[in-house]
Amino acid sequence: MALQNVLAADSTAHEALLRIPGSHCRIRNEQFDTTVRRYYPARTLFETGEYSDLLRSGGLADKADRLVGELSHGDQRATEIMMALALKPRLLLLDEPTAGMGEQETYDVTQLIRKLHKDEKLSIVLIEHDMRVVFHLADRIMVLAEGKMLAEGTPSQIATNEAVQAAYLGKAA
Repeated sequence: MALQNVLAADSTAHEALLRIPGSHCRIRNEQFDTTVRRYYPARTLFETGEYSDLLRSGGLADKADRLVGELSHGDQRATEIMMALALKPRLLLLDEPTAGMGEQETYDVTQLIRKLHKDEKLSIVLIEHDMRVVFHLADRIMVLAEGKMLAEGTPSQIATNEAVQAAYLGKAA
């Protein structure tokens, strides 16, 4: 599920968790062809206490009543990630989760992702251009260049790979 740009600037973080989209289901037969959107029942989050847990895990408990548009970019991203987690995924896809962030926000979001991986036992596929983030978070790295796999390995293997250095990290002088 892609959650980029699903946050309404005039809703609160609290309200965002109440608007968690569910999966799409295509129904097709001879009479009609339609796509039906199912919504995750928000009251279930309240009944099980998961709502508070999600806000706390994302570092949003004290910001739950603030408008999303007033939140920092990092807190907006944390809200999006918590919305995805409410659906109980086994795999979390993150496309440049730290893009456009300052040093502190990048650190905070990176720590959140690391914590989720550890605590929630989530598999995470991360697409990221900030190699500091990649080296900090990844167990395995696949480097693509011009649509083709350039290298694959552990962070230390990738950091010392000459082809990767030439393409992305810059050659040593």
